[in-house]
Amino acid sequence: MGSYRPGRVSVAAAAGGMACVVAVLAGCSSSSSKTTTSTAAGSLSSSSSSSTAAASPSASPASAAQLAKIVLQPTDFPTGWDHTPYKPDPSDSAAYAEFAKCLGAPNTDQVAEAHSDDFALGGARISSAAYSFRSQSTVDAYTAGLLSAKASPCFEPLGRQMLASAAPPGSTIESVSFRIGPGSVGGLPNIVATAVGNFKIKAGGKSGEGNLTVAFINGPLIEANVPAFSTGAPVPTSLMGSLAAAVAGRAAQP
Repeated sequence: MGSYRPGRVSVAAAAGGMACVVAVLAGCSSSSSKTTTSTAAGSLSSSSSSSTAAASPSASPASAAQLAKIVLQPTDFPTGWDHTPYKPDPSDSAAYAEFAKCLGAPNTDQVAEAHSDDFALGGARISSAAYSFRSQSTVDAYTAGLLSAKASPCFEPLGRQMLASAAPPGSTIESVSFRIGPGSVGGLPNIVATAVGNFKIKAGGKSGEGNLTVAFINGPLIEANVPAFSTGAPVPTSLMGSLAAAVAGRAAQP
């Protein structure tokens, strides 16, 4: 079997979310979700404990078909969300390679992967991905990297790269801020870390803002993530929490 080198954070989905911001600035679509929320999904909870779901000695890596049942499903969403099939992006490999190298996390024994559809409502974009590995030590090392002090500094250049690749020529990235910390949206212990961020970009003479939340999830021989992008207000905490919990619950028992 050939060596996989995909992005454990769905870089294609992230770039698509950032492209949505650019499209809004360009006047392609100015609508955004009017869902109100009293708490932004970008809040990191330091009080939540995180853990690695250990694989039993006899566990086998999940197949692509099994992983496809773990990622987000249309039934996980409230009514009104559109969804389109995932489209692979060649930039996934290079972008993740730099992130993984920075974290010091190995990526030598991946077996399979699956991506959810891309879900959209107004200015919000949400997707998910899941990956299986032969060794639990690979999952543990990646989790340790996400919870280390270098995670946020490693992730910010990746965010800038994704934003730059999605932006049209002549755009200006005015500011970018990303951080990763322990704790979960969704409350389950195998949602081991959460990334939050925001960015400002100027395109076509207009300035706009975007928000990012990523839930990082593990399971027996499994890593998964749920990234959400939005223009204007962040995706509501209640929705982000329920989506992350749905994926985490399935990842814990593939």
